Amino acid sequence: MEPSDFKKWRKALKLSQKEAAHALGLKRRMIQYYESGKREGEKVVIPLSVRLACSGAGRRRLSWAEPKSTQAIGLIVVSSACSPSSRHPFQTGSD
Repeated sequence: MEPSDFKKWRKALKLSQKEAAHALGLKRRMIQYYESGKREGEKVVIPLSVRLACSGAGRRRLSWAEPKSTQAIGLIVVSSACSPSSRHPFQTGSD
């Protein structure tokens, strides 16, 4: 996803930079970096997780009524129940 594609995505959903940041769980400044393609003169690459979230969000308007502990981003759900120490749901017993 190129910076211009990211901006087109946001505009197509009629989101402000602040609303897009909230929907993606980012700071507004990151939205600005992704749209400009630069951060402090360096090229910014839009992470795969953000590209996937944009893809899912393009299929349906995001709900801002999600509980604070769970934030829906397209097809990706981030919950406070998940932590780095939690077992991955696809791990087998000896891994």
